[in-house]
Amino acid sequence: MKNKIKLLKRQIIYDMKIILSFQHKRHLIFIIIIVFLFMLFHRKVNGYTAILEDDGIGFWDYLIYIFCGKNKMNNLTQLDIFDMPVEWLLIHSYILLAVGTYPKVEYGERGYQFLLRAGNKWCWWISKGFYIITDVMLYYFSIMLVALVSSILNGTSINNINKDILYYVFGIDGSKLTMNDIVRSTVIMPLLIIIALCITLMFISFVVNIMISVIILLAYLSVSAYWCSKWLLGNYTMVLRTDEVPFVAGVLIACGITVIFFLWGYLYFNQMDMIGKQREEMI
Repeated sequence: MKNKIKLLKRQIIYDMKIILSFQHKRHLIFIIIIVFLFMLFHRKVNGYTAILEDDGIGFWDYLIYIFCGKNKMNNLTQLDIFDMPVEWLLIHSYILLAVGTYPKVEYGERGYQFLLRAGNKWCWWISKGFYIITDVMLYYFSIMLVALVSSILNGTSINNINKDILYYVFGIDGSKLTMNDIVRSTVIMPLLIIIALCITLMFISFVVNIMISVIILLAYLSVSAYWCSKWLLGNYTMVLRTDEVPFVAGVLIACGITVIFFLWGYLYFNQMDMIGKQREEMI
């Protein structure tokens, strides 16, 4: 038992070093993207003359901008024009690609060699799950950090929510949107949903391959923008759909998917022939 714990710690430390030594460039690019999106947000807000400049853009306004999403579509026809929530999709897609694909890539490059030496697949798989949770949180905290710095530069309070921006830019009635709704759809659910999607991507990437798994998950996310359903997890990270999908159901579904695909993935991974994999690489 002590040897397994020691092995697990060693593998977790290895994965954390990967974040610091190899993944920092992806985090930097992500921060640059967030800064660029917030600049576009400023330009968009400045285009509305009805919004008072004295109020400024606050911390929560930035988060709502990223996770605003799209209103529920009813009876969409061929004559209707549907615009995809670009910011929402971009953030989800980037984190999904940067985090969810790492386990399979690392396995193909170095992981299976470590497994052959250590002989413990469970420790390796748990470490990858820990890596996904940690890295997703780091990416999300990057969003919060840029939002916080931006709001400070604007001279606005962290608790400030500009109701004019809610109404004119997002089309949200500020009197009907509570702080609990905002926290749920911009903090709690994005973390839970993105972790669930990354764990799912990790599982599918071992069953098929990385490219197909990414296509499947991105298509699944895109469908969330078109249809409102409690089984389409993207709906839970849209502020505009807080009243359409139940929060408790979202938490249960996200946690359930995370646990199911993590365990199912390990069962599949445990049956993989690493000796055969090594021989293929030597040929």
